Amino acid sequence: MGKLINLQHLHVMGCADLKLPKEIARLTSLRRLDEVRIHGDDDVDNNKEALFELSDLRNMDQLRGSFRIEFLEDLKDARQAEKAHLVNKNFLVSLEFEFPSVGTAQHNEEEIVNALQPHPKLESLSISFYNGTTLRPHWMTSLNKLRSLYLRYCDFVEFVPPLGRLESLEVLVIVNWDSLKKVGVEFLGIDGTIEMQTSSSSSLILFPSLKRLEFLVLPKWKEWEGMTGWSEEEDSHKTITIMPCLSSLRIGYCGLLKTLPNFLQNTPLKELVIGFSCQILAQGCRKGRGEWPKISHITNIKVDKEFVQKDRVYQTDDDKMPSAASTSSSGNVY
Repeated sequence: MGKLINLQHLHVMGCADLKLPKEIARLTSLRRLDEVRIHGDDDVDNNKEALFELSDLRNMDQLRGSFRIEFLEDLKDARQAEKAHLVNKNFLVSLEFEFPSVGTAQHNEEEIVNALQPHPKLESLSISFYNGTTLRPHWMTSLNKLRSLYLRYCDFVEFVPPLGRLESLEVLVIVNWDSLKKVGVEFLGIDGTIEMQTSSSSSLILFPSLKRLEFLVLPKWKEWEGMTGWSEEEDSHKTITIMPCLSSLRIGYCGLLKTLPNFLQNTPLKELVIGFSCQILAQGCRKGRGEWPKISHITNIKVDKEFVQKDRVYQTDDDKMPSAASTSSSGNVY
């Protein structure tokens, strides 16, 4: 392999016994290393070497890599994870962590994620089947180049990470969090009221680049809190801005959620989709109801696949709105 000096794209997938040769560092023309996939196998030693074999690539500045790492059943502590030296791999632009689905909380996974700090240039991150009870790795808020973040099947996590300060984040998808009950101000990346946060600065922008936001299959989610102290007066002073680029918001299978945060009325939303099993929220998203002042400016509003508003024109009336009794929980989320 070391002789393939003109090779520009290497795709490696589904190799349980994968061990990349050290000669790969000679491939100076390599521009894309597309998916290294590592998964459990009877040969534990081979898998360990496969996970940590890529240290020689860290100086290949023009390489862009996408790694999918399916964690091993035997990866028990952070010391093993640290050997991956992901923070030194500046060619990584996309990274996927998939933990073994064990059905019980695993506190060691919190330490493992902390130890797997990626390079600050990372552009896409996905974490799936995470079994820790908190998801706040010390490095997540420093990923200033991160454009997309997917957090799936985090069954034991009760609070979303503080993500509002990620200046490049454009896509955020949170799916299948069985323990999440509230999305609070910590989600915005702050603590306290507007007055406390803006005392040292005249302006603050939270989620400055976010365009697409999705919350799906959160069966215990009851409350989405905006910001304590938010008001039209505060907004007029331009002391704080939340999600100024938000274009699409999708919520599905969140049956206990009742209201939307007030700050949505100040976003440039063009699409709001309320999917199946959101009966309580769906009832509030009709003209004259509680949520309408927050969403009436949105170009297209769809509830259970039916347009409530299309191209800024209200489409339906109360007797045509889906009721809690008639809402089906089958089929696609959208």
